[in-house]
Amino acid sequence: DTININRTAPMKVVAVYDNGGNDAVVAGPQINSVEDLRGKTIGLQLGSQYELTVVKMLQSAGMGIGDVTIVAINPEDALAALESGQVQAASTWEPYSSEAISSGYKIIYPQKQLYLFPDLIVFHQSIVDKRPEDVRAFLKAWFEAVDYRLQNPEETRAIAARYLGVNIEDVQPDDNLKLLTLEDNKKLFDLQEPDSIYFITRITMDYLISIGSLAQQIDPLELLDPSFLP
Repeated sequence: DTININRTAPMKVVAVYDNGGNDAVVAGPQINSVEDLRGKTIGLQLGSQYELTVVKMLQSAGMGIGDVTIVAINPEDALAALESGQVQAASTWEPYSSEAISSGYKIIYPQKQLYLFPDLIVFHQSIVDKRPEDVRAFLKAWFEAVDYRLQNPEETRAIAARYLGVNIEDVQPDDNLKLLTLEDNKKLFDLQEPDSIYFITRITMDYLISIGSLAQQIDPLELLDPSFLP
């Protein structure tokens, strides 16, 4: 979304606030590898960025979209589609992937989680240019809040419940979603790291170009700016 918006409204990514959670492809017991999906049907949410998960999965086995049949299903319908035989694999996320696993299905991709869809802190380029100290102050406060949340989980649950006007039992942490600290961000913005945010950005741009959503590569160094990290 940030890359697409940046085409008409220049943006700056100044931090990453979580890893986006777990998305995965689940399959039936007869599927033991990605290669076993050749000629089979895969269900996914068409028109979403999560198509990229299936693309990367197929590429990992030297395959492409033309080697499988793709049908549209919603993530919450993955288990039903698998059980009915409509699909032999489905792209989904929690809690639906756990539901499928408890029913005898398994995750076949990713074996090692590669977080392709991190959630970002993004400012318009004009704000970054005109109010750099405000951006730094925002990030300083943000990471102080993240640290406090991680160190005081029950107290911050109570704060969230009061703010939302719900019972504290209704505020539960998502164990599959990792809030990222300042140190996590410094590592993500390290160009030498193999799974850095620059690497993920290039993967995303390549995909957007392949589907015609983006005309050409943009320089990740122009879009991503860690200089405001405290």
